[in-house]
Amino acid sequence: MRNRKYVPWAGILVFGFAITPLAQAPVPLRQQPVDQQVQSLMQLGADALAVDDAIQARAAFGQLLEIGRKNSRLDLVWPAQHGLGRAALAAHDPLLAIEHLEQSVAASEQSGDSSPTAPYRSLTTALMMQSSSPSDQFVERAFDAAARARAGQAPLRSRADLAAALGTGDMVVAVLVGDRHAHAWAFDRSTLVGYPLPPPAEIATAVERMTAYASQQDRAGVQRIGDDLVPALLGPVMDRLSTLTRVILVMDGPLRQLPIGELPLGAGASSGSHPPSVASADDGSLFDEIRRPPSQVPAAPSGRTTTTLVVSAIAVALVIVAGVTAVRRRSSIP
Repeated sequence: MRNRKYVPWAGILVFGFAITPLAQAPVPLRQQPVDQQVQSLMQLGADALAVDDAIQARAAFGQLLEIGRKNSRLDLVWPAQHGLGRAALAAHDPLLAIEHLEQSVAASEQSGDSSPTAPYRSLTTALMMQSSSPSDQFVERAFDAAARARAGQAPLRSRADLAAALGTGDMVVAVLVGDRHAHAWAFDRSTLVGYPLPPPAEIATAVERMTAYASQQDRAGVQRIGDDLVPALLGPVMDRLSTLTRVILVMDGPLRQLPIGELPLGAGASSGSHPPSVASADDGSLFDEIRRPPSQVPAAPSGRTTTTLVVSAIAVALVIVAGVTAVRRRSSIP
């Protein structure tokens, strides 16, 4: 009897546990408030892209695009199109990616958002993936997208204007370092070529090590890293170093921390020739840097230059001291 007395309570407890999960079941996504839907879809899309799940990313950002268009919200349209473009990249479909990413760029410019550069970076990758030669139209378009990705909304000169201002023996090398891909473009007065760089993680490690060696004035360490990094950074330009007088670098990402004056460019110069001078500029100042006469180009900071000046000064001082000492000795002889 005592056991029977407690059976109903046990049944109620079991029933209560059974219905608890139902009471806490999540509300379907489309029944959530719009802002909550947006947040959920953004997270779902980002998680899918992190593991290259193009199908799930396309589904999430497709719903986000639908919400943005339905509510006339360009601030949702451009990230949705950007996500769809990245999903197409994950699916190895650069042409579809270019279509979405160009729409993302257009929507971001119309939305009034503070210069989101992410669509330009992704568009650059898609254009370079679609290119079939180092100098086709996709490479040219990728160069323009990369410049905008680096400069944001700053006014830019066209590459035609930049090339026309270059002198004989001048070469510009511009780079863009993304999360997964890195590319570079080199141009002179008549030619533009684009080429891939090592993975961004390898670039970051090389720059970190070179910077550390430079701060310790370890020339051998800098040389070891530079011997691998410089050929990768300059690509086809290495074969022309002996004919160049100046190289202007437009850096991005971790490469902006690179000690420019420490770059060992002499290895690419032919025997008996001098390595070209090296300067750096951002996209906004590139035209002015190109037009600067070679005699006015400020020397890049270099540990070797500083050390040479110090050693020379010490040597001169020692010569002067030695001369004064010799004079004193001669004057003291009876």
